[in-house]
Amino acid sequence: MTAFNADLSAPGDANRVGKTIDQASFTNPNNHWWIGQYGNGSDRQGGVVFVLNIPQGATIDDASLDLWNDSYEAGFGSSVVIDVWGDAGLTQANFSSTDLPHNITKTTATDSITNPNNTTGEIFSFDVAAIIEEIVGDAGWTSGDLIRFFFDHNAAGNYQYRTVTSAGAYADSAQEPDLSGNYTEAASGASLITPPLHRLQLRHALVR
Repeated sequence: MTAFNADLSAPGDANRVGKTIDQASFTNPNNHWWIGQYGNGSDRQGGVVFVLNIPQGATIDDASLDLWNDSYEAGFGSSVVIDVWGDAGLTQANFSSTDLPHNITKTTATDSITNPNNTTGEIFSFDVAAIIEEIVGDAGWTSGDLIRFFFDHNAAGNYQYRTVTSAGAYADSAQEPDLSGNYTEAASGASLITPPLHRLQLRHALVR
C-alpha cells in the first residue's frame, strides 16, 4: 500500500479551483466560494483540479477530499446536501468559462454529505476512493494526469449553502482543498505456468 497526497494543478492558473453561478459563468474566487443556494434562488456549484500520481489500474484503499469552511464567512442554514463526482472524460485542463464544472462526464461513483460542518475553520471530507478508482481504472489514464472533481448540491432553499476556502487564498496552504489517501498498485507480468510432471515424462518418453 502506497500513500499519496495530490497537488492542486497548475499553481499559476487561477482556474484550478473555482465556482459556477447559475450554471452559466465561471469565476475564480479571491478567497472563498460557495456550494448551494446563495439567496434569491442563485445557484452555486464548484470544481477542483488536482495532479494525481497513481498508476493505471491501481486499487484505491482509501481517499479523502477535504474542503475547509472559510474563515471569512460560515454560511447560513443547515439543510443542504453536497454531492461530488469525478470527470470520467479524463479531460486534461483546468476549468474555464468555456469548460464549466457541471459539464463534465460524471463518474458512476459519487459521494455526498448531508449538512456538512458549518463551523468556521473546520473541514468537511468526502470519501472519493470509488471515484478515483473508477478514473484510474480507465485504459486512458496515465499517472500524473489531472483529475477533476465537480461539486453540486440539493439545497432546501435560499441561503442554504457552505462557504469553502479557495486555493491560494491565504498564506496557510493547509486551508486549501486537499486530496490524499492510499493505493495498491495492480500486479503486472504474466505468471509462469509449469506443465504437470506427468506430461513432461510422457513427452520425454516419446522423444526417446
